[in-house]
Amino acid sequence: NAAYTQCTKSVYTQSTEAVVSTQSTGDSRGITFDQFMTFNHFLDHLDDVEILVSVYFAAGMKFNKASLKQVAHVVADVELDPHIIDVVFTIFDDNGDELLSNREFISVLKERATEP
Repeated sequence: NAAYTQCTKSVYTQSTEAVVSTQSTGDSRGITFDQFMTFNHFLDHLDDVEILVSVYFAAGMKFNKASLKQVAHVVADVELDPHIIDVVFTIFDDNGDELLSNREFISVLKERATEP
C-alpha cells in the first residue's frame, strides 16, 4: 500500500527488486519470524535510535553496517542478524555507498511509524 509506506510505486518496485535480486544471488534464506521480531523490537526504540544516529553524524562518523549493529545492541539490547542488516541496507541505501543517511533511514522509518 503506497499510502502507508509513503513511497511511490516506482520506489517500492525498485526496493522490492533489489531485495529479490540480493536473495537470488545465493542467499535465499528469507527472513525468519525471530529475525522479524528482533527487528521490530529494535524499531520500538526508534526515538532512541534517532538520537544515537544523530550523535554519529554530529561526530562526523559514517553510519555503516557495523554502526547499525552497535546501535541496535546499545539502544534495544538486541543482536541484529547480519542478513537483516544486509536487507536494511539493500532497502534504505539509496545511493549504494554502503552508508545510511538520516534521510535514507530514520526519516523514512519515522514517517512509517506515524501513519495511522
